[in-house]
Amino acid sequence: MSQTPWWLRTSRRDGSRAVRLGRRWPLPRRGAGARVRPQRLRELLCSDPAIEDVGRIVACGGWSRRHTLFGGDQTKSGPDPLLDPATEPARIRAFFVHPAAARRGHGRTLMAACVQAAQAAGFRALELVATLPGEPLYLASGFSIEARFQLHLPGGIDVPVSRMRKAIGAPPSAGYRQRVGRPSQAEPHPLGAPVFNNLIPKIFYERLDDGLAFFVGGLGFAVEYRDAAMAVISRDSAKAYLVQNAEAAALDRPELGIDTDDIDAVYAELSARAPQWLHPNSRSVAAKPWGSREFAMLDKTTVCVVFREWPKQG
Repeated sequence: MSQTPWWLRTSRRDGSRAVRLGRRWPLPRRGAGARVRPQRLRELLCSDPAIEDVGRIVACGGWSRRHTLFGGDQTKSGPDPLLDPATEPARIRAFFVHPAAARRGHGRTLMAACVQAAQAAGFRALELVATLPGEPLYLASGFSIEARFQLHLPGGIDVPVSRMRKAIGAPPSAGYRQRVGRPSQAEPHPLGAPVFNNLIPKIFYERLDDGLAFFVGGLGFAVEYRDAAMAVISRDSAKAYLVQNAEAAALDRPELGIDTDDIDAVYAELSARAPQWLHPNSRSVAAKPWGSREFAMLDKTTVCVVFREWPKQG
């Protein structure tokens, strides 16, 4: 598979880009997963987000507001009503990643897109049924195992699966805004003058995957662009460049600040998603002498991200 840029997009209705992935992919072992028929893959790609790499779909997956928890349309019987976002979790549908595109963060990127879409639709939790090969991805994405059971397939095949669930909370629509310094009353801006928006950092890593694991897997960022040596990541108004450069990484491990309007909601999400990366000296939300409330996350390379909420302006 090429190392040239790939991108996340919403799939087209005709599913025409799915043809090249419409072959049956090999299973790692009998009963561990499901082979994908070309027509079924086209159905999946008609409405779900997908990862495209050099004109080929290399990964797809999505979520559903229907009651059915798993299985294709051909297995349904009877009505399949819409879920109530206020009381029921949305469903995560099957995720597929081409074997040649494995371990590039595609599954995490698709999951982040599904979480954001489900939040926007009013859902506060997600639920799915995972096969054994899929469990590590969902555990790393913040899901917990609710129950294990056997799925009985034709031909006397029993597949071990897990029912998993994840709380996603309210969408941080106004949160995670990246600013320089404390918010203050701005001077009137001259009409027609250019506007500075966000200051976007460039963060160097010896291994790009370490940065993606922290920011995408741990902090819930999504990948906007990636090639062999860099990635552009974002969440709401916060954005950063992750660059693979061992020499530069050895010289500096930065501390970054992200302002939010709801520090408690951010802490609840991130401490549940990635408790291993809570900063040992700032593991909980605390008021600071300078007026903000803060907590911090620290990755294994000592890149630090401090989350802050300032007092509301009167």
